[in-house]
Amino acid sequence: MRALTSSLWLLALFCVGPVLIASGQVATSTPPVDGQATPKLTVVQAYQAEQLTLVEQERTLVANGATPQQIQVWQRQNAAAFALQQKRVQAGIMASELKMQVANGEARIPANASPTLKDYLTTQAALAKVHANLHNQMVQQAAASGQNLTFSQLRELRQNEEKEFQQQNAALLSLQQQRLQTLASESARVIRLVPSPVVIPAGTTPQAAADLTTRREIMQTMIQVENQYATADPKVRAAAMHAWFKQNAEKMAQLQAQPHLSSNTAPPIAN
Repeated sequence: MRALTSSLWLLALFCVGPVLIASGQVATSTPPVDGQATPKLTVVQAYQAEQLTLVEQERTLVANGATPQQIQVWQRQNAAAFALQQKRVQAGIMASELKMQVANGEARIPANASPTLKDYLTTQAALAKVHANLHNQMVQQAAASGQNLTFSQLRELRQNEEKEFQQQNAALLSLQQQRLQTLASESARVIRLVPSPVVIPAGTTPQAAADLTTRREIMQTMIQVENQYATADPKVRAAAMHAWFKQNAEKMAQLQAQPHLSSNTAPPIAN
């Protein structure tokens, strides 16, 4: 349920400005102004500032034609900075992982949702609440222990938490996977309306009129094939669409080459 926490925190490091994810602060190298105290940076800001410096240095090296060996030398020279960046990442992940989660178990169900989608969303919300409660227990136990957890210890706790969640909810998680497959099948069975015959505007040249008619015929036959194989096995459906693209490749190439038609007037040619 929360397998991407670390990745999301890393994304925040690059995309979020002054948002405080971790409480630690690092002094900047900016000198004080008019006797003011040296500004402080959050862990996120410190990471971003250092990362921008490192990226700019590497870009300059590459732009100046640095060899791989020279870049390796630069990396070794900045090994301490890279190590510090890694520690900042870990500090941010730990701060995020040790936060209490909130999940009320209520599902937001669209008005036109199918029965399968309703069941899936309702169960998913319930599972999220169960997972949040399990996570919060881990956070409370960690706080009660009075220990300063290392990154490795926290990772082990999270792995145990996820393992327990998977074991306790194995049946529901399996059912959710089945529902996802059903939803995917339902989506594939959506029947598209076949476009009506094209209406040629007055003053259209004969060549343009012929191209517009061909374009509409191509769209009609493509949608007809999609509808015909909507409930077929995915491999059968894919083979049918591949055959259709192969059969109509020449027509689509001719349409795409016409200067009076935009590049999106025909379906893309499949390889």
